[in-house]
Amino acid sequence: MVASFKFLQKFWLLHKKIKDQILSKNKIKRDDSSSTILKEFTNKLIEKVTRNLEKFHYNVIVANFYETYNFLIKLIEKPINQSDLLTNYLKILKIMSPMIPHFTSECLEELGEKKQIFWPKFDKKYLEKKELNIVLQINGKKRGIIDCKINTDEKQLINKIKTNSLYKKYFENKKIIRSIYVKERLINLIIQ
Repeated sequence: MVASFKFLQKFWLLHKKIKDQILSKNKIKRDDSSSTILKEFTNKLIEKVTRNLEKFHYNVIVANFYETYNFLIKLIEKPINQSDLLTNYLKILKIMSPMIPHFTSECLEELGEKKQIFWPKFDKKYLEKKELNIVLQINGKKRGIIDCKINTDEKQLINKIKTNSLYKKYFENKKIIRSIYVKERLINLIIQ
């Protein structure tokens, strides 16, 4: 009970900051990168919470709310378009309503949302992954994570690893005997 109360208090303070930014007379310059990040996060969150509600994974939904708090507390410090912030924040509050109805009702009412609440739909274009994190192993030991675009083939990935300054030390005076590539997940380079 105490942990839930503390979390809701923190979220209430965050709500006040978001409300102040939304209702602020000072128009913030449009920042498309922050707005895009917010839209992607919101759509992914709607998809996750919808799926978790259908599967009765309530503990995972609570973890999603903690993730949401951490995301929003960082985002609120950046310049962001007020209308995009309002639209996405209202969607976030609506998906929180089954778990914390009184809290979300109060927040929605403060933002002028008094009409009937409908479950928001997610836009699939924001759910598509553009980049991947691939685990890099050298001789079976994890050495790092490589960021690359989807559908990167094995040769391109090996070239990217060889040119990365963090991993050059592993290839000095050695050559790759074999590579094991699990597409879009892992690459293990056997060197000698």
